[in-house]
Amino acid sequence: MHRCKLLLLLFLLFKGPVLGQDYSGQWEGRLLLNREGKKIALNTRFELIQSGAVVNGVLYSRGAEKGNVFGCDYIVQGVVEKFQLKLTILSVQRSVGLSTQDCYALDYVVLKTKDSLTTQGEWVWREEHPYNFVLTKTDPIISFSADEEITGYFRKRMSIYDSLGVILPSLERFWIRERQLIVNVPSVLLEIRSVDSLQADSVSIYMNEEQVVATRNVSRFPLRMRLNLPDSGDVELMFVNESKVRPVARIRVAVITEAKTEVHNLELTGTKNLLWLIEYKKEEP
Repeated sequence: MHRCKLLLLLFLLFKGPVLGQDYSGQWEGRLLLNREGKKIALNTRFELIQSGAVVNGVLYSRGAEKGNVFGCDYIVQGVVEKFQLKLTILSVQRSVGLSTQDCYALDYVVLKTKDSLTTQGEWVWREEHPYNFVLTKTDPIISFSADEEITGYFRKRMSIYDSLGVILPSLERFWIRERQLIVNVPSVLLEIRSVDSLQADSVSIYMNEEQVVATRNVSRFPLRMRLNLPDSGDVELMFVNESKVRPVARIRVAVITEAKTEVHNLELTGTKNLLWLIEYKKEEP
């Protein structure tokens, strides 16, 4: 799942089927536009992150006509269905040599699986016939700049939702890699309780994408759970706010080993789930 280079991993979670085609990475291609009887090349680059059936990403496009560069950059999102991906525009990030309104003339893009490194594309303008093109995967990991652009967009949208008190279905929220913990013992104890015992803060917990704690009111019933960590790799924990009426749940997580106790305060909202990575590293003799 960890395909991005960002320390912050954020994308919209959607539990879809395990898919044969992985759209994550960088894809490049070119289509030929027909403008007043002339063919104009439009170079495109898609930088995509896939989670289950949902794909988020950035679409960059650039062309040149009579020495003038033009193009649009978009935040896009789509769902893989029946071996094809339809990407629609969430936002125009920037326009070059065009107005923002011109950029919104792009209706959607469809990508159809050809093989692991090649995808056939269909570029659809509003009120125009579609243009066909081919994309080639050039890197399985998106660039740092695209990571930042996607993250920035969803941070802003998440902030707006949180300010409005929006509560999304728990498995359709944003994942945020909140922190990474490295411990030197193979087993740790977690104690989880509400910061304010008078509030009705309910949470669920997922480990490696499987639910291990069903919805629990940690204001009334604090939770203790033991993690046995693998010799290599990490354990992935996700904390989910399951409160039905409170858009924010504030919980305290104590990570207890024989040597020490670390206490972390977490804020879970109706739009984001917090992700921890806990890794066991043996001490060198």
